[in-house]
Amino acid sequence: MNDLKYVYETLIAASREDVWQGLTLAEFTRQYWHSTRVDSDWTVGSGIRFLVDGEHGDEIGCEGTILKSDYPAELSYTWQFPRNPVTRDETPSRVTFFLDAVGTHTRLRVVHDRFPDDSKMHPIVSGGWMYVIAGLKTLLETGKAVDFSKFM
Repeated sequence: MNDLKYVYETLIAASREDVWQGLTLAEFTRQYWHSTRVDSDWTVGSGIRFLVDGEHGDEIGCEGTILKSDYPAELSYTWQFPRNPVTRDETPSRVTFFLDAVGTHTRLRVVHDRFPDDSKMHPIVSGGWMYVIAGLKTLLETGKAVDFSKFM
């Protein structure tokens, strides 16, 4: 492993519980995360899948394993993108969400790390997390979903 890491931090006008739901409930993720529905029971060791509507039903976009699920403070899982031929064989990386209360708001810090030395995934996620989290923030603060993927 190396020092490759992506970190993004923002303040969201919502409780930690609401931000947690936005990250873990399919009805939220499909609205802001490129029409992708997250699927997991959120227990350590369980799988996580990001399901995308495909021609023949659900297709797995990204997948991984839950590493930590400390409601509503910290969520971590491995990350692999088997649908992308460039990254399908790459060793899984790790995503961690830290949720800290700041008054009635939540400071959300996303750390994506543990990339292999020759990672093709790092530049992909480095260009994408900002849009995913902006979509979550907009949905939670306004109640209206914006899928920023068209700007990527």
